[in-house]
Amino acid sequence: MSKLKVLCLIIAALYPTISSAQNQLENRIDTLIQNYTKLNEPGLAISVIRSNDVLYSKGIGIANLDYSIKNTDSTVFSLASVSKQFTAAAIWTLIKEDKLDLEDNILQFFPGFPEYGKSIKIKHLLNHTSGIRNYHTLMYLSGFNYDRDYYDNQTVLELAKRQKHLNNIPGEKFIYSNTNYNLLALIVEQITNQNLDDYLKAKVLIPLEMKDTFVRVSLGKTIKNKAVGYQKQNDNFISNTNPQLSYGAGSMGSHLNDMIIWMKMLNGQIPQFVELAEFLKTQDTLIGGKKVSYGRGLMIDDYKGYEVVSHSGFGYGGQSQLITVPEEKIGIIIMTNLQSINPVPISYKILDMLLVSKEKDVKITNTPVVFTPQNIKQFIGDYKELNSDMIMYITNDNDTLKAKSSLGKTPYH
Repeated sequence: MSKLKVLCLIIAALYPTISSAQNQLENRIDTLIQNYTKLNEPGLAISVIRSNDVLYSKGIGIANLDYSIKNTDSTVFSLASVSKQFTAAAIWTLIKEDKLDLEDNILQFFPGFPEYGKSIKIKHLLNHTSGIRNYHTLMYLSGFNYDRDYYDNQTVLELAKRQKHLNNIPGEKFIYSNTNYNLLALIVEQITNQNLDDYLKAKVLIPLEMKDTFVRVSLGKTIKNKAVGYQKQNDNFISNTNPQLSYGAGSMGSHLNDMIIWMKMLNGQIPQFVELAEFLKTQDTLIGGKKVSYGRGLMIDDYKGYEVVSHSGFGYGGQSQLITVPEEKIGIIIMTNLQSINPVPISYKILDMLLVSKEKDVKITNTPVVFTPQNIKQFIGDYKELNSDMIMYITNDNDTLKAKSSLGKTPYH
């Protein structure tokens, strides 16, 4: 019997087992998300890959309530802050072409920017160690009306230039700030004389055959197969057309089929872009000697003994979560068009279905934990986060403490 026939027989024998395992995974994920499959309500889209296999890919719920259009694997969702890794990819292409360097001082691109006595470099913007304050928080503190007032990247730049201090010395600590990535978008456009959307498409997205992924660089443009983002208020679903036009930190759209390609790239499966994957996952070292937990547009964590690469996103009407495990060639992307659906815990529950932990078992003791009663009134108040402008409001609701951030609209207990 030839070797080819033997191989074919082995594959034929294993196929029922592989098929059964995939069906079991699909059933488990369906059960996990059954609370989000309510009839005629907004929902989410999920893809799960391992190596070259798509283990799960579905749109759940309604993309557009006005026309009862369903979410599918080609429905375009907002990526929100998952967009940052794409802006970082644009920076990578410029570095590769010797048009930019990680050590370049941003003053050469923004001459009127405060010097602060310390150099803020491209690498500091990429890994959120610049100390530049988050423009969302600054706008909130100034009384900016997000539902009414227009702003764009130039607005963000001018706001950043008016700040007399930084949150930290550049390179000293990691403090997440969207402003960093809006500035990176402006730098890309200044060097290339193209908008970020056109440049990304030419250098990264089209070569990857991500034909429907885009940066929103103009208002009013028709987006085919778009999921409308909704909030639920008093049993009604409310959509919102925000007049802002800032991008680089967010404002990208994509669908499951395109994001499957991106996850394969992050897992090192696309030879042309292996260097890009490594660039995005590179962790710089802080002044104190520790590695930054953030790469370039990506969080780098350890989970069950594996390096896990991820980023989440949050915006009006939806959330997003991307997570990959390069060693196992696993990828999970979840995008929602209902703001209350948090995809992060869903992604980790799916990951638990796919990963066998490398960590040693942790011994669990049955020793009871005794809590001392507290006067919860002592915790009520407004709290300002150290080294940032974030404010947390702590309130008492029927003997339950609830917290709401200055950027949030819903209190959590």
